[in-house]
Amino acid sequence: MNPSSSSLRRSRRLLSSALLLAGLAATQSTLAAGWSYLAPSDATATAKVVDAAAGDNWVLSSEGAALVLLRKAGAQSQAVATAAAGGRLVGLADGGVLLVETNNSRSVLRRFDNQGLLTWRRETVPVRLALADQAGAVWLEGDDYMLRLAADGSEAVRLQRAQYPLLARTIVDAIPPQLRYQRPQRAIDSASGDLLVAGNSAGSSESGDAQVALFDRSGTPKWTWSDTGRRLNLDMSAVASNARGVNCAAGRVRNGSQLLRFCFDAAGQPLWTHTLELGANASTPVIAVGSDGSLFAVDTQGGNASLSRIGSNGSELWRRPLTGNVFDACAGPATGCALRLDANNDASVVVSTSSGVSQRLRLVGISASGGPRFGQELPISALSTLNRAGDGRYLAVGSYDAGSSRLIALSASGQLLDDNVAVPAAVLPPVRAMAHSGDVTYVVAASDGAAQYRLSRIDADGSVRWSREFAGHIDLANASANAERVCVAETEALQGEPNNRVRCVSAADGSPLWLRSMDEPFAFRSRTPLPPSLFELRADNTLELAYVYRGVQLYDPSGNSIRLLSTDQRAPLGDMNASGDSVLLERPANAPAGSDAGTLKRVTVTGRLAYTLDLPSIGMQPDALVLADNDVLYVVGRNSTASNEVGVWMIDANGDVEWRRPLSNIVGEISVQLTDDSIVVQRRAALSSGTRQVHVDVLTRDNGNRRWRKVVNADAGAIDSATQRVLAFSSGQSRWSVRSLALASGAEVGNDTYFCPVQDCSLSAVGAGDGIARIAAGNGASAHSYLHNAAIRVDQPGIAGAWGALYGEGEGLLIDWLPQARLLYIPWFTYSLGGGNEPSQLRWYVAQAANVPADAREAALDIYSVSGGEFDSATPRQTTRVGRATLSFSDCANGSLDYTFETGLNSGASGNISLTRLSPDTEPCILASGQVQPASAARPAAKGFDARQSGSWYEPATGGQGLQMTVQPDGVFFAAWFTYDVAGAANDNEKQHWFTLYGNLAQAVNGRIELALVQTIGGSFDSTPTRNRYIVGGATLQMHGCDRATLSYRFDDTELAGPYARRNGELELIKEGGCAP
Repeated sequence: MNPSSSSLRRSRRLLSSALLLAGLAATQSTLAAGWSYLAPSDATATAKVVDAAAGDNWVLSSEGAALVLLRKAGAQSQAVATAAAGGRLVGLADGGVLLVETNNSRSVLRRFDNQGLLTWRRETVPVRLALADQAGAVWLEGDDYMLRLAADGSEAVRLQRAQYPLLARTIVDAIPPQLRYQRPQRAIDSASGDLLVAGNSAGSSESGDAQVALFDRSGTPKWTWSDTGRRLNLDMSAVASNARGVNCAAGRVRNGSQLLRFCFDAAGQPLWTHTLELGANASTPVIAVGSDGSLFAVDTQGGNASLSRIGSNGSELWRRPLTGNVFDACAGPATGCALRLDANNDASVVVSTSSGVSQRLRLVGISASGGPRFGQELPISALSTLNRAGDGRYLAVGSYDAGSSRLIALSASGQLLDDNVAVPAAVLPPVRAMAHSGDVTYVVAASDGAAQYRLSRIDADGSVRWSREFAGHIDLANASANAERVCVAETEALQGEPNNRVRCVSAADGSPLWLRSMDEPFAFRSRTPLPPSLFELRADNTLELAYVYRGVQLYDPSGNSIRLLSTDQRAPLGDMNASGDSVLLERPANAPAGSDAGTLKRVTVTGRLAYTLDLPSIGMQPDALVLADNDVLYVVGRNSTASNEVGVWMIDANGDVEWRRPLSNIVGEISVQLTDDSIVVQRRAALSSGTRQVHVDVLTRDNGNRRWRKVVNADAGAIDSATQRVLAFSSGQSRWSVRSLALASGAEVGNDTYFCPVQDCSLSAVGAGDGIARIAAGNGASAHSYLHNAAIRVDQPGIAGAWGALYGEGEGLLIDWLPQARLLYIPWFTYSLGGGNEPSQLRWYVAQAANVPADAREAALDIYSVSGGEFDSATPRQTTRVGRATLSFSDCANGSLDYTFETGLNSGASGNISLTRLSPDTEPCILASGQVQPASAARPAAKGFDARQSGSWYEPATGGQGLQMTVQPDGVFFAAWFTYDVAGAANDNEKQHWFTLYGNLAQAVNGRIELALVQTIGGSFDSTPTRNRYIVGGATLQMHGCDRATLSYRFDDTELAGPYARRNGELELIKEGGCAP
């Protein structure tokens, strides 16, 4: 059966791993004590449009120095990605978009599907022109070559100008280089993907012969026409084609007055030639081919333009003058916007006229018969983009006299509908602060410039108990909570006003308790308000605060000030202990930046001044401090503001320095916290290389001796006193990582990675308490337990199936337990460490543990690479041990793989993958307690399929490659096919390749099922997730029992299939381990 005509045809692309395995959604609810929260949009903003595609379904909006890609979703547009200032859009036939960001040295291309999901990304030399076909493939023009990318973004063909000189641009008019690329000397057959080009055999208009050539999608010239011997003496100016294979070109006679237009059929046979005498310096900069094969040509001469239609027999049907000259200076990577044809061959042309120092643009509509349809002056003098919406409207982006760009809309009949279309965009409020009490989390979120913020309570199961909006614009926030209430310090960074406020609300329902404005002394109103350096809600509902221009203060549960250590100076640091004694760092209000002047004073609860220390005299400049309940003060800082020498001081209750202990010379952002017997100092630093580090020093409180010190590559740190852990937080693509260190020794006792639900995972807030790590970025927040359950045994069929990381879409492991051999066998489909959007970056490994002991709670695995084979062949392979790993499971749905590769193999990569079950659980699972958990997805054998068929399959004749199957009768079928490159077409040293197969066993008949054969590229090893998966063929699986099967495969005849295209064959498979589960 031809898969292109089967049910597979309805979707040649798989959009999400949610389609991969039906068990995923059911499994997510079993994640250990974890949840994610997204703060809802709290406002809309009008986008500042700089480009648009597919009508206004896709919009690039300017936000400061960056651009934001917006996708229309109902009445609003939602942010999909950020882009560089040089970004432009190319609409795609499936409703997706190609975002092209170009600077002087390179272009970055990102392809988004019609749901706004990133499909692929790649970098190239600067892109001058992009032509997309109906299949989603795209031809790109650079300075030295034409590059064709397949729909999955992989490189399909590269045409070098050195090999094909006619690819050189020959437009020699005195026009900017950018405009030369708008003149359509290239065109694409949108149906076939063929590329039509015009140029010169010598690459220059000064010599050689004019040429027109058609290249197929594989880069092979289908035909070439040449003005041999310069018989016609032509300069080529434009080409165009239609979906029926009519290819046309236009040029002019050098130093003459004749314009020539000629068309060819799909085989390159001339159809007709048309000659026009128009006068000196005439040209035909733009042409288009109608659906009936007729040619529309815009001709210019002496600043005036005309549009003509030439019939399919080469006779001119009509010619209409255009008031002004043709305008084809649209910016961006698509061809010029001067001429557009509708399906019925109605034409629209953009013309320009001069009006004083300004340029005036008009959109002129002419019917297929040559009659006027409309002539509408545009309210812009510079046009960036012109496209058509699905309802027929014209949508243009441009500006007037170098002003701000805007989106304008015209009806299909050319009537101006809106000279500044508002594109409302949902504003997602970033998380400003978090607080927690026990397993309850509070999230403060506010948009920039919003007149309100949102405070939400999230319970342990991830449910939102309440969410309230409070009036007030905030730029910064602090939050603190206990069992009864939560308080927020609101900071509005606006000079001249008392913009610090404190609000406390009930933990039960968010109802207000009290609100106070933290008025600053009038003398400081010209300073930018700063957040408090101390903000802590006590268990008795009193609240400690320290503001830079107010000092240290204690509020009672009703919001009344009951204790104040005030100041008329600048007080960047302060603290108060449980007995009410306070310490305050004061600096002269008018001291210049970098001054060491300042004092440190402690005042008792009764108001008695215990001591005052002059900072320069003792050589101490505090960056952080904490006052213990016994009135001992611990300070972390430098010897002077100009010094990088960092240390810790202990100052007794009388103000005497008991000891000073040096730390490494890293300043950064410093925090200090006390435990029963230790001082924990954390310093965040960013190295010049871009690496972020957290430096952790743990000293004894009594004498300052170092217990341990560690430097962790991480973005932020926190301390969980309840569990005696130090946590280091990191962010990456689609992921957050948490490493936990034992407070007593510094030993690493946990390494977990979690899915990040927002686009930009850069951390904005972190916290830890009672064994729960809390993380925030963008408008998202998450909480996860980092204390693992007791491990379950690994020697059981209950762990078999497909596993992967929710943050690592596109790669995973398939676990098979073979009880007779007591063997864990785990094929691992992944990518090279560097990754990239090419099939050459596909990699696979096999991890296995032999002789697994009974009741083992973890497995020590060897990792092997099997390389050098050939697809569906018995060619000898080479097996090499490349690393080691440890596998364990906290329950039947969550596990962990710690891996380390050998030096020089996979670049010696090491790390941890947090595993989640992706396939349905079809076998019972033994818990740590010994209790047996039934398989929730178990189903009886049906239609020739049995869950016992899940596992490892191979063909004896072609050993060293095979399939790992997951079978759920009447449900999901998934398999990974581990194989090699086609003979003679190896694209990497290992010659490895893998595919996946998908099917619905509800459609099986007598052990026979039709499967989609899928290729997935674009990821990188345990780093970059990918959704770039396309169907490249189909397969039929015929089961002959529980341990015998035949797989008949057939690859499509498409460029996506690459060297596998048109290949078909059969694999006679047997199951490793036989019929036993």
